[in-house]
Amino acid sequence: MLILIIFLLFSILVFKIFKNKCHYRLTILLAILLIAFESLALLDSKYHYGTHTLQLSSTEKIAPLIKVGSDGILLKRHVNEGKEKYNVYVYHNIKNNNKEFLYSKNQHISIDQHMNVMNIKTERQIRKYNNALAKIFFVGITTQNQTISLSKTLELTKENHILTINQLKKFTVNMKKDKLSNN
Repeated sequence: MLILIIFLLFSILVFKIFKNKCHYRLTILLAILLIAFESLALLDSKYHYGTHTLQLSSTEKIAPLIKVGSDGILLKRHVNEGKEKYNVYVYHNIKNNNKEFLYSKNQHISIDQHMNVMNIKTERQIRKYNNALAKIFFVGITTQNQTISLSKTLELTKENHILTINQLKKFTVNMKKDKLSNN
């Protein structure tokens, strides 16, 4: 609605300026209103008037990708995308019994290794409109359910480890050496 008001004020102002019978007071008033509404739209894009933030969190149980005795292993891989570097974590999803990937692009991933159960905890902050009037007035500037931040926490037990592929290769070589030396 705010964008529509700005467009209408701009159209009327342009029409009044290029029309021969120009009322200067009305033109100045329209210009001031146009600047005021544009300022409000600009400020709303920064301060998000008419909205409040909601904190949503969910937890999903996971399992290690590789099980070695009582220890579990999750894989970590570094991925380069242009100049940016990201991490990809590979784990086993208990719900659908598949390998799942946790990609660190556009989200903050932290690791907590002092838990009793393995989980992925997802925390999202989103914007919601306070009422229908604010939603109508500021439509097109702030979207409903706009994500402010997204963070995921890998909650691991003390017996679980995150290894890169090179570390996993060294681990398997050392396990084979230990197995041969014990025989």
